[in-house]
Amino acid sequence: HDTVTKPVAATAPMRILPPASKASCGSEANLLRMLQERRTVKSAGEATPSSRPLLGQSASEGSLHRNRSAVPRQRISAGLPRRPVALVERPATAAPVGVSVAYLISCLVEDRQAAADVQKEPWSTRAMAAALRKRRQDLGEEAVLGATDLAERQESHELTGAAVAGPAATHVVHAWDADFSELVDCLSKDAGSDFDRLYSLDLFGSAHLPPPSAESPSSASNTAKAGDDPVATVQALVNGSKDVLLVLDTQAKALERLWVLFEALLAVPAGKLRIRSANPDGFGKSKKDILQWEARIDAIDWAVADSTRKSDEKRIRAFADRVWEAHGSGVERMLAQLKVLLRREVYGHLLIGAVEAGDREAVEAALERGASLNQRDADGNTLEDLASFCEHADIEDLLFERRMRGMAHKPLSMFFEAKELVASSDEIHSDVLAPFMTETAFFGDPDAPASGSDDDDWSFLARAERLSDQSTASHTPGSSMGWHTPAGPAGYNR
Repeated sequence: HDTVTKPVAATAPMRILPPASKASCGSEANLLRMLQERRTVKSAGEATPSSRPLLGQSASEGSLHRNRSAVPRQRISAGLPRRPVALVERPATAAPVGVSVAYLISCLVEDRQAAADVQKEPWSTRAMAAALRKRRQDLGEEAVLGATDLAERQESHELTGAAVAGPAATHVVHAWDADFSELVDCLSKDAGSDFDRLYSLDLFGSAHLPPPSAESPSSASNTAKAGDDPVATVQALVNGSKDVLLVLDTQAKALERLWVLFEALLAVPAGKLRIRSANPDGFGKSKKDILQWEARIDAIDWAVADSTRKSDEKRIRAFADRVWEAHGSGVERMLAQLKVLLRREVYGHLLIGAVEAGDREAVEAALERGASLNQRDADGNTLEDLASFCEHADIEDLLFERRMRGMAHKPLSMFFEAKELVASSDEIHSDVLAPFMTETAFFGDPDAPASGSDDDDWSFLARAERLSDQSTASHTPGSSMGWHTPAGPAGYNR
């Protein structure tokens, strides 16, 4: 029975396998032998090997050819370790077609009266859409064109001379019941001085302003072509844009709309979402505004969010159940991430307004709710810079104290030697050393009687070994930006 333990003979009618690599498991090696035996038998024109072992083949190898009908088959990789799949560059999603800020301002001026006939002030985006369709119906389809038609015809603005439509980097998410003039003003501020910057706005999409060759629909619900999926269209807009701008109106109606929440949830995982306020005064600057926005963000609910057309609502909720819920993301989890982002951005803007206004109560309320101390305004100024420029020294000190809490500080002995401190303790005023210390409650021997002299409190400097390791670098009001540095005692600039 030597054939049980001996390897396959060299004269066997089959190729000898190379030794299995360390990474290969035993089952893969056996399966390789079986497949190579089958290829050999097939090439020789013989029948399929029976359950009896072949000549020169061990019984253990022959057992691989037993009837395996009763054994459940498993898909096992019989080849060499798979090569890494080459990264196939998928065609990038085309950028959405948008219109320029200058074109939006022109439309607002030209159709103001028509929008007023549809709805009294403030004119919503919905009223503006009705005004555009009315002008198109009265003056012909060529009077008002969608963004795609304007881009194809290479239309230019009569004042700026630049193209009024083309590929846009920013897709705008907004509420149709909000003030359209505030929306245009918000986009103008976001564009800065570049009035030719393009924004993808659904108002000028093919769903609401179809090409002139298409039949004019009687309502917006029939503007899309047959078979078009609005959910897939919105996905393409979000995927093709570099960033998504969520415009929150004064009454925060956008947070109650299902389409707005859907587009925002698509943008959050990709890190594309930006947030701006359409209110000319921004998000506010008082504690009342902070509490109001806090309540609005907490009230966001996917289940009660509404859509104008019930067919769109069914499509959106079906997509959420089929994609987000089934793949483990979960609508509630994604909604929680959106709320975190909203709080961070809204509270950050409120903190800037409170610092500029000098409202210490509002500043503390914003910081307690998680506003970042690293928040900067549109010009890149820090919070302490703004407080110093507006001459709010108490708020500047508050911001500095909060910022330094979580930072590691070097001990005072890293900057001065003990001999220098002892020699200078009688000459330097206490106000000079006060900013260096983080704990000024203990001065000297705890068992010593209390002293009424402030100068005696600094006698602890004579005991250099008791200096606190938590001492920090000095900070003085007004030192963030060199606008004012009045001289302090003993030639010390505060």
